[in-house]
Amino acid sequence: MLSGESRPGLLDTYDAERRPIADLRHDQLFARADYKAYLTGPTTDVSVLDDAAIELGQLYRSAAVIGANSTLPPARRPDEWAGQPGTRAPHLTLADSDNSSTLDLYGRGWIVVSEDAGWHAAAAAASQRLGFAVEFVQIGNDVHIAGPSDFGTAYGLSGNGASLIRPDGYVAWRAVTAPHDPATALIQTLAQVGNAVHSPR
Repeated sequence: MLSGESRPGLLDTYDAERRPIADLRHDQLFARADYKAYLTGPTTDVSVLDDAAIELGQLYRSAAVIGANSTLPPARRPDEWAGQPGTRAPHLTLADSDNSSTLDLYGRGWIVVSEDAGWHAAAAAASQRLGFAVEFVQIGNDVHIAGPSDFGTAYGLSGNGASLIRPDGYVAWRAVTAPHDPATALIQTLAQVGNAVHSPR
């Protein structure tokens, strides 16, 4: 927003995403046996979630995420999400690197990640139309996954699908299979989740 790329409404997504996580952590804290002893009121009937789900598998819901509806649980183990929008982008080790992973690709800006080279043109069109950088990373060309790990399974994508990763490393949106017009779909999506100043039209 400070750079002029997004409208102030983007800031509202912080509370929408983080407050439910704070409430979830609070409830989980006092649901665990070692903290129940400190409760002065009645004990809680909250189901205890896996520690990995609480630390790494939380789900964000806000206008900056498309596809994280209210029927989904607030947290799961990361390996159970399979690239669900609103969750951290999945970790996969990269080949020919010093223990780097797909997570090292994120954190600098908007990233479109796919095995399909066709998304390169869509990312370029989105950058030009919306006025902010959108990088494309092609799995199997720009970077390679180490070992038997399967990118499509981890990210919940078909061979021509793509995920849009936010600058904070969370999945903003995914197209499980490529839409008829990937550029238009990506531009419209980015305009919404990024609260873009420039109109997609």
